[in-house]
Amino acid sequence: MRTSNKKKAAASATAAPNTAMIGRTHNTRHRKRQRLFGYRKPTRRVGGGNGKPSWRDQYAVHEAAAFFHQFSGDDQLKELAEDIDEQGAIFEPVHTASVPGKGKPFVIDGISRLDAAEKTGRQIIRENGEWMGLLSNVGGSRSVIHHPGKTDEEIWSIVISLNLKRRHYTTGQLSAIADTLATRPTGRPGKSALMRNYVFTQEQAAKTVGVSRRSVQQFRQVKKESPEKVAAIRAGRLSVARATRDAKPKHKPKPLDTSSSFVWKRFGQFLNRWPHQQQRVVRQTLLALLLGHWENNKLILPATLTWPDGKTEKVGNILSSP
Repeated sequence: MRTSNKKKAAASATAAPNTAMIGRTHNTRHRKRQRLFGYRKPTRRVGGGNGKPSWRDQYAVHEAAAFFHQFSGDDQLKELAEDIDEQGAIFEPVHTASVPGKGKPFVIDGISRLDAAEKTGRQIIRENGEWMGLLSNVGGSRSVIHHPGKTDEEIWSIVISLNLKRRHYTTGQLSAIADTLATRPTGRPGKSALMRNYVFTQEQAAKTVGVSRRSVQQFRQVKKESPEKVAAIRAGRLSVARATRDAKPKHKPKPLDTSSSFVWKRFGQFLNRWPHQQQRVVRQTLLALLLGHWENNKLILPATLTWPDGKTEKVGNILSSP
């Protein structure tokens, strides 16, 4: 009795469900290689895929939080994770917000704290998005503060206020932050797409961080003319006003024109302050005082006058000319 093709295929599948067929022969070596080096999709689960949900599954990162988070390094995250693991608590509240018309809620402050907590292997959020563990608000503590119904501009104000309150920035440092806010690149590779949604003007950025627009312009002047001083300003070691003074280019004064024609031109402009009938007397008096000196109550004048361009004139002719 013949067996149908369907039954043969079913029997073959039952006997060796994971066997790869190449040219009707079994290739066990190839199958093992496939299992050993098989592609595994990246996971966002806590601890690299141990089944615990991550906060990033339920929340998006707001552009304002991403802007300040870019200044945090891996070393800081490692130190924060060690501190959280040792203390068993997160003392600084995490801030979240929702924007009407956008799906997921946002984390607007506390990205490093959340990542550091998960780095310790702790689960801080449930599958349904409810905070737990270190962020469970046990005992009335506000470990997570939510800001519902906010606009992107309002969230920027909240985030900047939270970040500026944690540190005492100098005017130069605030000017540097405002400059960065006003010149954030759009669509640069490696940056979150959220960073493209809201753009600050220079005046808005200055007002938001609490400095004058002039201070931001001074910082930009230093950045353009003395870029080596920017690091000192960002670190708070150099004021932006001092850096601006030092950065101003030293213009060499123009050489003074001492030709006879120029001197007579300027002298004529000076004489025009007097009525025409008095100009001759004024001219003679001034030239006599400038060219001569007093000796025994008498004004002694030189016979000739030599100009810097080499031209020579008799003083008598100068004084007697109309």
